[in-house]
Amino acid sequence: MEQKAKGQPVAKAIFLVGAIAFVLGMFLSVTGNPYDILICGTGIVLMAAGLVFMKRPEYLILLPGL
Repeated sequence: MEQKAKGQPVAKAIFLVGAIAFVLGMFLSVTGNPYDILICGTGIVLMAAGLVFMKRPEYLILLPGL
């Protein structure tokens, strides 16, 4: 249980950064920026990683290897 409590802030931070990147990519798509798809895709991947880390905090030990 202690492991899960330690990993939650990190997982929530990853998810939040992904959500911000996704919203930024959506905003840039309205302005016609050519990098909007790349930023949106990065945001989606980060949000998915955050959700996985929230459900399975033992995977957080893999982060330094990335």
